[in-house]
Amino acid sequence: MIFKSSVLAVMTIMKMITLFPGDLLQKTDWHRICVFKPYLRESVYRYMNKGQRVLVQGRITYGEVKDEQGQAHVTTSVIADDVTFFSKGPSEGSAPEEST
Repeated sequence: MIFKSSVLAVMTIMKMITLFPGDLLQKTDWHRICVFKPYLRESVYRYMNKGQRVLVQGRITYGEVKDEQGQAHVTTSVIADDVTFFSKGPSEGSAPEEST
């Protein structure tokens, strides 16, 4: 049996202000999202744009990959059960929104 999937990267940004001296800090995290459900995969391909705000619901899985030197690295992925689109992407004239 062959499983078709889509793997995409989703970025989250967290902004915070330090107590002293009041500087604005920004932390960016990247998340690996895997989509296996055929109807969901097609929706993501058709409707999702770069910079678009989405809500991904699913389960977290952990794995291990080895690099060229043979060292093991732990990976974390979200297996998407549902993706909700909140806004149009930048190509539609709206600025990308940030999650907090």
